[in-house]
Amino acid sequence: MSMGKGIASKLARVVREGVKKGCAGLAKGSLGSRSYPVFGVPCGLTGGEISPKEIYPSTEMELQPPKTIDPTFFWRYRDALEKKGSSQSAGLFALSKATATALGGNLTKKGKLVTTYLHPVDGKPHHRHDLFRFSTKRFFPRIYRSEKPVITLAAGWQDAFYHWMYEVLPRIHLAEKGGHSLDTVFAATGAGFQKESLELMGLSSEAIVDANTYDAISAPHIIVPSTPIMPTKWGCAFLRERLIPKLKCLPRKRYYVSRRDATRRRIENEEEVYGLLKEHGFERIELSNLPFKEQMELFHSAEMIVGPHGAGFSHLVFCEPGTPFLEFFHPGYVNICYWYLANLMDHPYYYLFGEGERYPDNFDPHIDPDITVDLKKLDATLKLMLHDLNR
Repeated sequence: MSMGKGIASKLARVVREGVKKGCAGLAKGSLGSRSYPVFGVPCGLTGGEISPKEIYPSTEMELQPPKTIDPTFFWRYRDALEKKGSSQSAGLFALSKATATALGGNLTKKGKLVTTYLHPVDGKPHHRHDLFRFSTKRFFPRIYRSEKPVITLAAGWQDAFYHWMYEVLPRIHLAEKGGHSLDTVFAATGAGFQKESLELMGLSSEAIVDANTYDAISAPHIIVPSTPIMPTKWGCAFLRERLIPKLKCLPRKRYYVSRRDATRRRIENEEEVYGLLKEHGFERIELSNLPFKEQMELFHSAEMIVGPHGAGFSHLVFCEPGTPFLEFFHPGYVNICYWYLANLMDHPYYYLFGEGERYPDNFDPHIDPDITVDLKKLDATLKLMLHDLNR
């Protein structure tokens, strides 16, 4: 790049950042309730204007230890076992003459972001909410104006399948439990699994205002259901009760869930791993191109499940209780959310590390590479699973 272009680029960046800060300051300082309709950002924070209604109180559960051929448990499992499992309370609250945004934020009629959530679904501190990531692209947001009360399902992480399943869909149950009708619902439908799951839940397309089309919705009353970040017993029961009756019964099979069509967390020695699994009666499946309903049906029919950590294991909720599940990890990235889900569903849970450097306890490098599985360790783990299954 020439010196002239470099100076021009730097000057443009300084001007752009100055405009952002100046507009953000105007929004928070002088425009009040007009800040969101104009700039797409709240004019401030508020925590004292709602009265949450608790529907499910917090509970504790006894976590069953994972099973592994390693001599000791990975530190994340140990920490969770020492702290014991708990499920936070869940409920909802209502806002009058308010606005719900597609990013999961809910604004009072004065344009302030409500901070007294029971549980923010995007899991971030309120001052770091995505709504405060100021962008000129958010000027004059597209706002749908409803004359009816609205149930909002919009959430910060709604495009991630796991979060959709356990932090968004259970909010339908909370709304129904709270006595609210689903005549008008603000929800994302951009992904196939979002649209299909809402249809299977019984929501008509006429009732849904699309959070992918509109940046926000305003209404005389906004009903905000609020779920914990982790899966809950009541949430799993709701998903099973509402969706399993709509599934076809398939023959019982053992499934290896492949990620060979993914961009990360693939099994580098996939064919060798699958060759060993085939000897134990496993069939390889890939979920990415299957409709949501067909994915559920495969898991519901599963006798055993094996595969590298991935969002597809959110379907474990549809397996019959007691279905053994083996999860592969690279030592640089371990997420124990499906161990927690397996505990809720009474699934025997196993894990196996692929090759790679083991890091010190309480250090999370959060790298997410492909995984090389040691075949001898896999064979030993499979024999452990089959021994437990046949007892």
